Amino acid sequence: GELARGANGVVYVAQQPLLRRDVALKLIINELSSNTENVQRFFAEAKAAAKVNHPNIVQALAAGVDDRGVCYFVMELVEGKSVEERLDQYGALDFAEALHIGVRIAEALAYAWRRVKLVHGDIKPANILIGKDDEPKLADMGLAHFGGKTPDADSLMATPLYVPPELVRGEYHRFGLKTDLYSFGATLYEMFVGEAPL
Repeated sequence: GELARGANGVVYVAQQPLLRRDVALKLIINELSSNTENVQRFFAEAKAAAKVNHPNIVQALAAGVDDRGVCYFVMELVEGKSVEERLDQYGALDFAEALHIGVRIAEALAYAWRRVKLVHGDIKPANILIGKDDEPKLADMGLAHFGGKTPDADSLMATPLYVPPELVRGEYHRFGLKTDLYSFGATLYEMFVGEAPL
């Protein structure tokens, strides 16, 4: 069944028959699959997730193109709600819960930066999933960049409530670790207060 839908893909709950486990299967939206740039962007998420192996980052399991030319990305299935869904349902999170989520995601971001200089590029409550074990996992690496290099302005996209002011001003050379720190700070604020800072 369908799990989520985004700008460039649809995520389904699927099963790996050989391993008999449920997974999240992301397929590129049909209208985008004929454009090489869209396909590269789709697989960029799989490559980003594959470069980091951390308990608080959704793990990549497989990616490719099937016999019919359908682009797919298989990842670990996190059964639970996003922080955004919890905020919509309950308002501000319990202090201890918000602190726990904040610490775990901070550890994941620090690991990703130290390991491959990964900048997630779209940290927000919708991209933090809470599993059945109450452990948070950072998801959606579709806008990630590596190596501390300044990306092309055309490849930068963000969610307005969580984007740093310098990127809004077009100062793309300032994109980097601090970009994620700002977005993470705005997300933390929302978890503790119950509404976005701006």
